[in-house]
Amino acid sequence: MGGMDALHAAGIATYANALSNQLAPQEGLVAAQHSLTFAANGWVEPATAPNFGPLKVFYPGPGHTSDNITVGIDGTDIAFGGCLIKDSKAKSLGNLGDADTEHYAASARAFGAAFPQGQ
Repeated sequence: MGGMDALHAAGIATYANALSNQLAPQEGLVAAQHSLTFAANGWVEPATAPNFGPLKVFYPGPGHTSDNITVGIDGTDIAFGGCLIKDSKAKSLGNLGDADTEHYAASARAFGAAFPQGQ
């Protein structure tokens, strides 16, 4: 969530998982202007994500962080897993200080199911 001040100063609207916005002040970070909420199936509630065009926003569950979200571009094979998804050559999951290791694998599978053609 770093850089929010610069985006806000430039007049760029910012969106984040509602949980991210809740956690930001505790970490000394500026929250996004808008909070995304998610249905039980993980897909963003449309009312909280207006004008996202072809972007499909999905919360796979806790993994590398409790609040990680993922994004795909509708009609393409492009999907971005953020910190949840690691390169196939990665030798570790990286810093797990904020991770939910119990649910990480299930969340990664949920991402794969949400974006089965994603690359």
